[in-house]
Amino acid sequence: MEGRGTHRLRLGRFSEPGRLYLLTTATRNRTPLFTHLHYARAVIQQLQLTAAQRQCQSLAWVLMPDHLHWLITLGPCSLDELMREFKSRSSCALYTRGAEHQRSGNLASMTAPFAVTNRCAASLATSSPIQSAPAW
Repeated sequence: MEGRGTHRLRLGRFSEPGRLYLLTTATRNRTPLFTHLHYARAVIQQLQLTAAQRQCQSLAWVLMPDHLHWLITLGPCSLDELMREFKSRSSCALYTRGAEHQRSGNLASMTAPFAVTNRCAASLATSSPIQSAPAW
């Protein structure tokens, strides 16, 4: 699902090996997936794998809750190939991590802070338990 005007960004795009590029990609519907450490690590592993396969030289990256900024020097492939492979592998890794997380029962650790803050917001709790839980 593309945003309005996204197709215009590709008009005149030019891929040249050895050239510096600043790439930005976002999650579907800007869902803040990368606030969860296991999802963030899955994407970081794909960044490292892409560089290890010499598709690009990864110079810097910033992983935000719902998007990625990635500064690269392009390797022997085109930008289209690089991003298609990176996004495909990342999507598979995120799906796999999510399924593993649910099977292992760690879903409760992801939803517990939400449940606690909801209780406080609904005035069902008199004080915030989050203040006494610095790991959240």
